[in-house]
Amino acid sequence: MKRVIEVAIMASVVLLLGGCATKKYVAKQTDPITAKVAEVEKQAQNTQKQLESDEPKISAAAEKADSADARAGDALGRADAASKKADQVKSDLTNQFHSELNERIANIDDYKPAGDAVVLFKFNSAKLTDDAKQQLLLDQNGDRPERSSECQRPDIAHEDLRRVRIEPEEPE
Repeated sequence: MKRVIEVAIMASVVLLLGGCATKKYVAKQTDPITAKVAEVEKQAQNTQKQLESDEPKISAAAEKADSADARAGDALGRADAASKKADQVKSDLTNQFHSELNERIANIDDYKPAGDAVVLFKFNSAKLTDDAKQQLLLDQNGDRPERSSECQRPDIAHEDLRRVRIEPEEPE
């Protein structure tokens, strides 16, 4: 038994001396890790400061984006309204044009007399005189008062009750 106690004590000493790390060893192993942690901590602090300084800029940009979005939505609404109004006007004009066109086509053969005119031919002649032609044109364009000022008539009065040609007299 004495031998068992000796072996147990010896094993304990070996384990205690060999299994324990010294302060130097621990410091040597943890110093690079501590340096890395300190560096990461410093970078995190710099990032935090940068985020804090950029926060107003980010907020301003977000406000501008929201404002632009609202204006774009408003402009889109006005554009839609203008498009609908333009379509309505186009439709109204098209319908009006079609109705006027259909009315003209329907009334194309509906002639209305412009007026009555009595024109006398020369004795034994089938040709109209210039005065008779002028009389027909005046009656045809009776709604155009400027037409009478365009024509020229002789200043001689004629009485042709017998349908016999009378030679015009020369004005004095």
